[in-house]
Parts: sequence; C-alpha cells; structure tokens
Amino acid sequence: NPLANCDTSGVWNGWRFTGITIPAGRTIIEAHITLRFTSSTLDEPDVTIYGEDTASPAAFVASNGNISGRTRTTASVDWSNTNAGTGDVNTSDLKTIIQELLDSYAYSSGAMVLLMTSRAASGTRDTSVTSFDGSSVNCARLSITYNAITPQAVGGTLSTAGALLNKAKKIVSGALTSSGIVATARR
Repeated sequence: NPLANCDTSGVWNGWRFTGITIPAGRTIIEAHITLRFTSSTLDEPDVTIYGEDTASPAAFVASNGNISGRTRTTASVDWSNTNAGTGDVNTSDLKTIIQELLDSYAYSSGAMVLLMTSRAASGTRDTSVTSFDGSSVNCARLSITYNAITPQAVGGTLSTAGALLNKAKKIVSGALTSSGIVATARR
C-alpha cells in the first residue's frame, strides 16, 4: 500500500529507517519525521508515536500484528495537528524516543523503527501520507539533531581575560575560554 492511513482508534503504521549513525554518549537535541500529506481532507493526525525497543528491528512483513505486536519504547510522543494541509509536515519532537533508543543501543550503522497508532475514536481525524512504496522521493524522512561534543570537566578557574588557569595560575592548554576560543599555553 503506497499510503499510510490512520483514521480510527487502534490503527498502526510503522516506518523503518536504515543507516542510522549516532555516536554513543550524544544528547539528542531535536528529532522528527517529515511526512508527505497527500490530501487536504486527510490531514488531521491524532496519534501516539513510539520507537521499537530493540537494537536490530526486523523489516516489516504482511502478517497480523506485525506492527502493533512489536516491543515499544517507554517514551512516546503524542502528535495532533488539525488541517495540516498537503505537502511535507513534521511530527512533534521525538527526541525523548530517540534518546531512549540511543541510551539503550549502539547506532553505528543500524536500523531504527518508529511506530504510530491513531488515538481518534472515529473517522473524524483522518490522516493519509505517502510511504516508501509510493515514492522514494516523497517518503517519510527521519531527521535527528544531536550534540557534536560530549562536554568534559576541566579543573581550574577563569582569568579576567577568559582563559582557563590551573592552580599554578598557568593557562591550561587546549581549554575552551569563555569567548569560545581554545587557549594555548606558552612555555
């Protein structure tokens, strides 16, 4: 099916993203899925999104419960949007889900599955988006922003010029000053 539809309570959809490379120890700053809405009358998601809680999520197969029966993350995110329109639409921020997965598993070059289930009790909140089968250009896209550096504690005090000084009042080589410049010690 080239369309992922959620129109009544309990309907499940899932996306499997491959080639995820996030170094261990990073902090997720922001994450979202960009979905291509195909209709201005099927543009009102009222869903809950989870991650699949496993290091190596299997590809989807056509069997009953293949999406809803997967082990879900503790973290989840509700996404509700009325009259989103057509074209690309971003989900709510998924950083809590992605951070839970990153803290539990290594993503050096793995796959990640995100699952979505509808919450609406009736067909009044219909949603229809394209999937990979429908278009490799307009498919769902996962965007993850994470910090590039894990902060390291360095002992010392800041001088009035902003350089980090050790206990002997010498500039600590390689320390980041308050102005964002790496200090170099002169000998």
